[in-house]
Amino acid sequence: MRLYFQTLILILVVTQMSNAQGVRFEQGSWAEVQAKAKATNKFIFVDAVTATCSPCKWMEKEVFPKRAVGAFFNKHFINYKFFMEKGEGIAFAKKYQVFGYPTSLYFTPSGKLVHRNIGALDDQDLFREGQNALNPQKQYYTLKQQYESGKRVPKFLKNYAIAAAWNGMNEIKPSYYNKLVNTYLTKIGKARWSTPVEWKFIQQYALDIQSEAFAYVMKHPDKFTNQKEVDQYREKVIGVRSYQVIRSSNMGTLSRYKELLQQLLGAKAAPVIAEVTYKFYQRRKEATFEQAQQYFDRHCNDEYELNQGAEWVRQKYTTKDKLEVALKWVNKSISLETNADNTEIKGRLLFKLQRYVEARKAVEQAIKFAKKEKRDMQALTSLLEAIKSKL
Repeated sequence: MRLYFQTLILILVVTQMSNAQGVRFEQGSWAEVQAKAKATNKFIFVDAVTATCSPCKWMEKEVFPKRAVGAFFNKHFINYKFFMEKGEGIAFAKKYQVFGYPTSLYFTPSGKLVHRNIGALDDQDLFREGQNALNPQKQYYTLKQQYESGKRVPKFLKNYAIAAAWNGMNEIKPSYYNKLVNTYLTKIGKARWSTPVEWKFIQQYALDIQSEAFAYVMKHPDKFTNQKEVDQYREKVIGVRSYQVIRSSNMGTLSRYKELLQQLLGAKAAPVIAEVTYKFYQRRKEATFEQAQQYFDRHCNDEYELNQGAEWVRQKYTTKDKLEVALKWVNKSISLETNADNTEIKGRLLFKLQRYVEARKAVEQAIKFAKKEKRDMQALTSLLEAIKSKL
């Protein structure tokens, strides 16, 4: 009897430890995982990753070990971590169009792909998407198939719009998505747009700057919760459109957008126009120093972007006046957050300006930060030696 209770206690302890370990990932081949899912009648959760993906490693360290996440995924899924850059992962990535990492893929027990996410998710978002993957009314691919078959019921359209925003934006064009959202909002009617539930939907998903919903909110801000939320919504929509314009590489698109920004923002349009103009030409590798100066001197307060601008000037220009402007940008970056990156760029700029004593001090500071961050310091130590040779 004593042995029986000892064995029972051991089983309970092992079970609790197993649950506390978070998500358990299966070993073996993809075919073996599929066979196990079919035999156990469980869905498959695939964590598609690469060995060098930082967001993948973050999820592995911070999300998958959580007990609640493990309890849910271990109960409902056969979990499989799949490396896309080697072995059978290469063919898998091609077949299922895995382009960004991490990508989460969900399959039925019979092997049908029904749901997908791209990017790192925290535990709450991952839990929600895992639940959605089990629910035919929330599965992205199931909804997509029904939409393309002609289904247009409002509740369905709303579910599909939300699923597409989280899961399908790498597969569908913005015009397709915007039409989906607009169709839903048209069906429910403007009278419902300002209700708390639909206003929340508009804020999150109606992000087309040319949509009727956006125009309506801008024209009737008093109908919505408060001016602060309306302003935040406007900034979000402008941010989405700015990104699209920058990536378009179309001069006419940029010109029309600058006119639209002037109409929407009036005197407050200058910072957005300066940023979009510089980044548009920077992406085409045609940015001028004057465009960069207009943005970084007057409008940019982002530590990372200031670093990038200063480094761009350092690599492209040799004249003292331009290098001094770039040094001003990197000093502003340092005032926002001092780190290995901006102190290194400062050291390189000072070295190019032949201010060797100051350059040495900046690079030594960069080395201290790099040590704390456990970064490769070969480039920094080589730079320091080059500076010392000039002293």
